[in-house]
Amino acid sequence: QTGLFALSKADYFNLLCIPPLSREQDVGPGVLLVAARYCKSRRALLVVDPPSEWLTADEALRGLKRWDLANENAVMYFPRILAHDKLRGHFESFAPCGAVAGMLARSDETNPVAGPARVDDAILRIGFRPSCLVTEDKRMRLASLGVNTIRAGRSAARIGVQPRTLAAGSAGAADWQCLASRRLALFILNSIERGTRWVVLTRPHRDVAEQAAAQVRAFFERLHDAGAFGTRTLEESFFVICDHRVNSVDSAPAGDFQIVIGFAAARRREYHSFRITPSTSGS
Repeated sequence: QTGLFALSKADYFNLLCIPPLSREQDVGPGVLLVAARYCKSRRALLVVDPPSEWLTADEALRGLKRWDLANENAVMYFPRILAHDKLRGHFESFAPCGAVAGMLARSDETNPVAGPARVDDAILRIGFRPSCLVTEDKRMRLASLGVNTIRAGRSAARIGVQPRTLAAGSAGAADWQCLASRRLALFILNSIERGTRWVVLTRPHRDVAEQAAAQVRAFFERLHDAGAFGTRTLEESFFVICDHRVNSVDSAPAGDFQIVIGFAAARRREYHSFRITPSTSGS
């Protein structure tokens, strides 16, 4: 219940940043591995800083060959950020995790997670700039390895690329290599898990199952209306199962209740499916 695991006292979080231990010392790979696994269990996203030794795009590409953290619940933006250091009185290089979290939050105001996915560049606010320039070909190579590029401004000449996660080809589902798809999935799972906790306070029966199913379907319908599933019809976008196929609702003991959901994958007629079991000790 200390350090990273003090977050068990927090009911909900969706982004986790772990700043470097000092100006000269990066967060160790062991900590990042544990944090990524913890984020997966909490349905959150870990923002990983590029190592301080990656001073150029070429060094980042070489370093990624030895990079061991491939996780669909982790995201990295390169390079580090130059900002004015008020303690030293000049510009210094800083780890970008806090700025990345801020950019994601700022983007959510204009492009909600539940809306249609868009190509969205990571643009820094005025007064900050990337610590190195990344050419277009290097940016595309970094993206293919799951690393996104921070920019100081927009350029009409750039090829649009959807932001990636650090899954880098190792995810169980290819969809999770896309940051927007992964964030949407985490949003859906967190919303349904939190929104259906009330069932543990009731004795399971058909009325409860029908009410829970109707609640989840209404949530999916709002996502559909917001454009989360593209041009798919309602029938192609999701399914919800709470009936006798997963619950013996007339005889089950209190707290023994299951909700099976599925929502559209990138390929038509394919779904990402999950079974949610609410309980007083944690779903």
